[in-house]
Amino acid sequence: MKKVIRLTEGELNNLIKKIIQESKSTPTKKEILNMSKDELKDVYGELEVKGEYLGKKGTFHHFKKTSLGDVVCSFSTDDSTPSGLKKRTQSIKVKSDDVKFE
Repeated sequence: MKKVIRLTEGELNNLIKKIIQESKSTPTKKEILNMSKDELKDVYGELEVKGEYLGKKGTFHHFKKTSLGDVVCSFSTDDSTPSGLKKRTQSIKVKSDDVKFE
């Protein structure tokens, strides 16, 4: 016996987005460093990589390539500012030994 499940359009969209997000594999540090400017631009807002920076655990995001060819990104931890915002650094060079991906 099959069950019929009814979903609204919004619920269906959320389900599809979740499936797509979960099916993406996280690239390694080496793969990110080898991406072109256009490839990084495509994943700029979507790519989040868990890891460590200077011994603190957090999430790397907003990857982009500079005009010098360096890959930089932002890093945020679970720490919060007094106003409740997440603490975030700017322009961390990915090829640094201080950057470790999980």
